[in-house]
Amino acid sequence: MEDLAIRPKKSDHGRNQTEPVLLRFEPAHLEIIDRAAEHLGLSRAAWVRSTMLQAAREVLKEAGS
Repeated sequence: MEDLAIRPKKSDHGRNQTEPVLLRFEPAHLEIIDRAAEHLGLSRAAWVRSTMLQAAREVLKEAGS
């Protein structure tokens, strides 16, 4: 099974980079996301990243990848 650790891209100068991703949410969904993030003391972006990463790892684990 492939290692599912986060591996940021390396720039030409050897520094780690992140890649922006545009997501669209309905206002009601953002309210729920914001409440969950606030409950955990996270920003919206941090909550979305961690939740999506957790879901992706679970899917891959179930798929045996």
